This record gives sequence, C-alpha cells and structure tokens, in this order.
Amino acid sequence: MQGYQFAHMEVYSAKGRTAAGPEDQHGNKKNGQRAWTAQEIIDELERLEHASRHVIADRPAPEIFPGAVDNFSDLRKAQIAAASVKEKFPYTGKDGTRSMRQRKLRADAASIYASVVSLPVRTEEALEDEDLKSRSVELLKDSIDHERRRIEKAGGRFMMGVVHWDEEYLHVHIIALEPELGRVDHLHPGRAAKKRVFEESQGQNLPKKEVNKLGNAAYCDAMRAWQTDFYEEVFRDAGLLRVGPRRERMSRADYKRMKEAAGLRSEDEERRAGLERWDADVSDRAKMVRIQEDVIAEKMIQAEHLRETAERKNDEAAEAIERSEAREASAAARADALDAGTTAVLERQIAYRPKTKHRPEGLQYGPNAPEEKSERCKLADRILPAFDGVIAFARRFAAIERREQELQESEDALSARSADLRQREAEQRAEEQRQEAQAAHLGWRARMIAKAGRKLREFVPKGLHNILEAVERGEEPDLSKGIEMFPDAYGVSKETDRNAVQKQLDAMSNAGLARCFSATQDAYLLSESDETLQSTFGMGVRVLAFEARQRGVDLEKGRYDPSKAENPKRATLHTDTPHEAIRVRRAVRDRQLVR
Repeated sequence: MQGYQFAHMEVYSAKGRTAAGPEDQHGNKKNGQRAWTAQEIIDELERLEHASRHVIADRPAPEIFPGAVDNFSDLRKAQIAAASVKEKFPYTGKDGTRSMRQRKLRADAASIYASVVSLPVRTEEALEDEDLKSRSVELLKDSIDHERRRIEKAGGRFMMGVVHWDEEYLHVHIIALEPELGRVDHLHPGRAAKKRVFEESQGQNLPKKEVNKLGNAAYCDAMRAWQTDFYEEVFRDAGLLRVGPRRERMSRADYKRMKEAAGLRSEDEERRAGLERWDADVSDRAKMVRIQEDVIAEKMIQAEHLRETAERKNDEAAEAIERSEAREASAAARADALDAGTTAVLERQIAYRPKTKHRPEGLQYGPNAPEEKSERCKLADRILPAFDGVIAFARRFAAIERREQELQESEDALSARSADLRQREAEQRAEEQRQEAQAAHLGWRARMIAKAGRKLREFVPKGLHNILEAVERGEEPDLSKGIEMFPDAYGVSKETDRNAVQKQLDAMSNAGLARCFSATQDAYLLSESDETLQSTFGMGVRVLAFEARQRGVDLEKGRYDPSKAENPKRATLHTDTPHEAIRVRRAVRDRQLVR
C-alpha cells in the first residue's frame, strides 16, 4: 500500500450554524464550509437518499463496526438524548448571592464527534482484489481501535465505526458521544488544548490577541500530535507516509519514489518478521534436537539394546537440520528473487500479463528487456523462486500505470469538451448577430415602406406600425402571432375554404381591394423570417391581384377601368374608384419672411 495518511475530525451541533440570510438554508463555518447538523451527518452515514447524491451507484451498503450501538436508529436516539441533557452554570442573583442552576444544552453546542480515516486505496480495486480488501479492512479496524482508546481515555463513548464502499476511496467514519455532559469539545484535541490555554491565562492580564495567538498555537500542536500518534501507532507499519508531497516540497517523481520506498520498507518488515519467526522455529527445533541427543546418550549408557533406536532418532534429527538449512537457503533465494523481480518491473524489463480465456496471469518481457536470449533466460531463472510475489508486484504496478493513463485520457477529453463548448459559444454569438442584423434589416424595410406610404399619402397598415414601434423600442418584432400581426393584410393558406374566400372578395370594394393588396404585399415582404407566414401572404397577394384583373382595377395606378376587366360580370360588382394619392405638381421653395 503506497501513499500518505489521511485523518480528519470535526464536531457538530444539533442546530448547526445560523444562516447568513433568508435566502440561505444553512450557515457556514469560518473556513467557508457548510455547517452541517448532527442529524444531517447521521443521514450521510446511513446513506439516505437526500444525503447521498455524491455516492457511486450499485455499490455495497455501509458496513457498521458496532460500539455502544449497532444501528443508525439507536445512534439517532442517543444523539438526541445527549443534546437534551441539562448542564449546570453559575448564577449571581440581584442580592449578590451565587448559586448553581441548570439549563438545557444550547442547540448550537457540539454534541457529536466524528472523525474520518481514508486510505490511498480505490474502492473499486479493493472490491475486485480480495487480498487488498482484507488488508484494507484490517488497517481500518486498527484505526477504529486506536481512536476508540483515545476517545475513552478522554471520557467519551465510542458509538460505532462506518465503512463506506460507495465513494472513490475507501474510508471509515468514527462516531462518539458524551451521554453525561452532552458537549464533546473535550474529545477534540485541538479544542481541548485551546480551552486549557484560555483557562490558564485567566488572571495573567494578557492581551486578548496574545491569548488567541497562544490558543491557536496550542490547537495546531495538539492536532499535529494527533496525526503523528496515528502515524506511529497505525500507518507506519502499513507503509504509508506521514505527510504528502506538497508539504515536503517534493516533485512528483521524488514523491513517487518515496511512496515506493515506503511500500518496499513495509514489505521488508513483513519479510524480516517472517525470517525472525523462522529463526525462532529453527532455534526451537535445534533445542529439541539437543534434548533428543541428550536423551539418546543417556539411554545408550543405560541400555545397549536401545542403541538402534537412538541411532534412528539421531538420523531423523540430522534430516530435520538439513531440511531447516534448505528452508533457510530457500528463504534467502526468495528474498533475492523478489529484489531482482521488483527491480526488473520498475526498469520495465518485465511486465504484467493479464489473465485471458486460454492463459493464466503471468509475466512477459517489457520494452527494456535484454536483447540476448541468454540474458533473458538468466533474468527468468533469477526471479523464479519468487515468481508469485513478482506477479503481484507487477500487477499493482500495471494498475498504477493504467490509472495514470486513464487520468491523461480524462484530461484530453476535458480539453476536447472545452474546445467544443467554445465552438458552440462562437456559433451562438454568430446566430445572435445574424438575428440582430435580420431585425435591423426588418426595421429598416418597415421604415422605408412606411416612409414611402406617407410620402405618397397611402394607407400604412397597422401591422407595419406595430413593427416600427418594436424597432424604435429596441425590441425584436414578434411574428409569433402570425396573421394577427398584420390585421389589414389578407392571407390565404391551403386549408382555407374557397367559398369563404369568394364571399370575402365579393364583399370587398375596389378601394378596399387596393388597400388590402398594399397591406398584404408589405406583410409578405416583412415576414420573410417565417416561411409559413410568408407563404400565406404570398398566396393572398396572388389572389388579390387576380381579383383586380378580373374587375379591371389597376393596383399600381389606383384606377378603375371596366373596359380592361377580364371578367365583365365581376367588373359590375363594385364601381367605386380607389383613392388616388395627392400628387404635388409644383413645389414652391421660395423663402418667406414671417413675424
């Protein structure tokens, strides 16, 4: 196991911190983090739906290591009871008499203690590798026992430990309460140290700023001591580092080598412990051999007939010694093979070969393997005594490389996504510019048509006025109302009843026909952004133009001439003449003097 230790503690109250304003649901601590309530912490431990949106789906449920309670329901009841205890406080009456009174614990007083210990082990890998899972759970159990001893020594009660398997890294939450006092500040080493400084400074007339400075220093020292104690008692033998690369100002390469060295030291410690156990076993066996030899010698003196039996036992003892020596040589050869194999994996002379359908897992030559066949054979023979251990090391090394490659691929995908997002933003800005240009062009066309109409004393449709007003307000004209936007225009769609169209045309005078044609033609030009609406007005223009030819009405000149009608019968329906615009024959531009 490689990496550095991670341990954190916090205390929570029943109320949490008061929100900053009505728009905030929760308050924040001084460091900006959300001030969770005690019940919200238990909800997150239990993985209730509203408190577990950050977890990975389809993972095992939380695993409980019981203490005073073994389920979340009892933990909730115990926390509520601890937060409801009555505490004593000194009271001075109006007459100066002093006494002790009781009151319920403040709602914002810390009433539950929670620490978390996380391992540098991905949960997914631990679930796939039973050996890694077993070693990780044992290390978490050691962490729980270490915290339980410290909590009970401080006067608290260890309630339970909860292991979460549904987040990226494997970790355990350790929960404690103080049923008698309710408050759990003394279970927090930093808070307890700071409180002692404040109590000791009473009567010394020190400035408040100096007292706070001393208290903060004591807080930091106590928390560092807590971390160091965790490292000495739990994480050192596991091969983890006390601090990470950022604290030590190390580069990534130095930190990687340091992690590997710590892991190798942990493995060396395990091998050394195994060799010591083996040495003790050999010593015991040698002692037994000496005892047997003494017994044999004594029996040889006592009775000659036991000589054969003594010789046989002596031979057996000699064989045991030979076997012991052979085992010692085998252990040394295995240690040398492990050293050579791990070095070859790190130098990429050999690599891990995953298990397939037809072949078990094993090793294969890497890119830096020796080119000569004889050298390859020597390397294979050297690591053969520890082949299984080298495979396990190569498997972990390959997993680390695979994770680094996945991280690089994730970064590349994020870069591509950012580029795609920038392209979409550029396209969106281009579309907005096109719409703005189209709206400007639409307003310009509407103003030109209205200006021409006023100049010629012609009727300007109401829809055109609406568009001009929208453009003058700086708004985009709304064409979503369709035909209703141009009430003076005449639109004909494919679904329109022909008989109804004919009745409308029969009731329309020649002047009304000319006005309707002008409004419909303007509506056709102004609705080019809506193809369906423009098609409706285009059909109306053609229908009105056809009706004008049938009656003999010249829509351009505004004259009615029945002799030019294509259908004399239609020409007699209405005999009025469209109003012709007043034309200025001569404009007098002489300047006149006025008062």
